[in-house]
Amino acid sequence: MARTRWRGPILKEGNDRQRNKQAPLVAHGAAPVAPSLIGIRHGRGRAFVLQLQAQTALCQVAIEANTRRAADTVAASHAPAVAQLTQVG
Repeated sequence: MARTRWRGPILKEGNDRQRNKQAPLVAHGAAPVAPSLIGIRHGRGRAFVLQLQAQTALCQVAIEANTRRAADTVAASHAPAVAQLTQVG
């Protein structure tokens, strides 16, 4: 029995031509999608970072306001006692 070399799957002529016509369409259709998906992902990551920075800044401002208010209250309550101690004689 003579051995024949395997030549791959048998394709009909029409299917091969049709596949070749679709290949550029797929390449042109997918080409702009990949960079746009990368850009969207990058933009969302950047937006998250900016929102986190803004939230941190607002939190720091609130902490500073609360600390100043507490310090002013303590200073006001101790002011007469400090004045009495300094007025000796």
